[in-house]
Amino acid sequence: KGKAVNVLSKGQAFGGLALLYNCPRTASVVATEASRVWGASGDEFKRALQETSLKNASENRAYLDAISMFDGLSDQQKLLLSESMRHEVVQAGYRVLSEGDYGTAIYFVKRGELKAVSGGSLTGGVHSASVHIGTFKAGDVFGENSVFSKEMRTSTVFATQQCELFSLTIENLREVLGDDLATCLDDSFILHGLKRSPIMSQFSSTQQKKIAAGMEMKNLMSDTRFDADGVRFVLVLDGQLICKPEPRSQDQVRLSRGNWLEESGMFQMDEEKSEKSQELAKVRVSVVDTKTRMRTEDGKSITVISAGHEGTRVAFLTREGMGKVLFDFGMSAVGNSEEAMDYMRKMLVTKKV
Repeated sequence: KGKAVNVLSKGQAFGGLALLYNCPRTASVVATEASRVWGASGDEFKRALQETSLKNASENRAYLDAISMFDGLSDQQKLLLSESMRHEVVQAGYRVLSEGDYGTAIYFVKRGELKAVSGGSLTGGVHSASVHIGTFKAGDVFGENSVFSKEMRTSTVFATQQCELFSLTIENLREVLGDDLATCLDDSFILHGLKRSPIMSQFSSTQQKKIAAGMEMKNLMSDTRFDADGVRFVLVLDGQLICKPEPRSQDQVRLSRGNWLEESGMFQMDEEKSEKSQELAKVRVSVVDTKTRMRTEDGKSITVISAGHEGTRVAFLTREGMGKVLFDFGMSAVGNSEEAMDYMRKMLVTKKV
């Protein structure tokens, strides 16, 4: 005789909230016709939820590890984000983001395809009079620009087929990374890049954090030349760098997000293979010409560095910046770039020995 609050039909479940939160039932359920139901005990229900939660967290973490945006985060930060990730399946024609809205979440495509358009209107899953901006497929990320910039979305994104998506809300990200999301991700990514460098990795974690804080950032327009004079270390944050060994050379090396360059004059390691052993190596510290040369991760010599066709964002450390950081470490004898370079040479040679 009480007030009806809901009507349940085939495929729907009930009774889970009281078990989940260990609280009294808030409503009675009465059959209005002959029905057949199945149920699980509280212990079985909680065990099933726990197993599902652990499985989802493991899958989310594996997926999160594959996203370059989060490369610099710690294991604990990734674990917390993976537990907060929301999974959803959307059908063809479903609008995920709308142009003009403010960003509330970042989306990751696990399966399917979506389109981004600007302008026009959406009717029955079909856009008319709109400009095609891009396509998102498995492994792509979208929605992050408006979240980080706190500006309105500049395009509408809708599914062209059934899609499986993950998402993280602003609240999820702020709980783990703090209020300044973009800066936190950049700082973490730069620190991750320093740890991958055979030179910068010689410093302690505390020193690496100070080096990362001393690095500068720069946005390069399409095909703009990057002046590496006086630069010790360069890390690609977004886009691509196109590198050449010489100005007129036809050979090119393309560096993407996470790739880095170091000044050749810092260290030059020549490995000489012995007939008896492939593991013997010789370290030679050499002096290069006055023309600034950089080297890639695989040892290729570079003198010309330009932004890719879509522009590039880089973080870099200058000679004087390195000297200042080392001076701040309390190394009073290391006060300029040349002394800093000499100190780093000694660190690497000592490590090798």
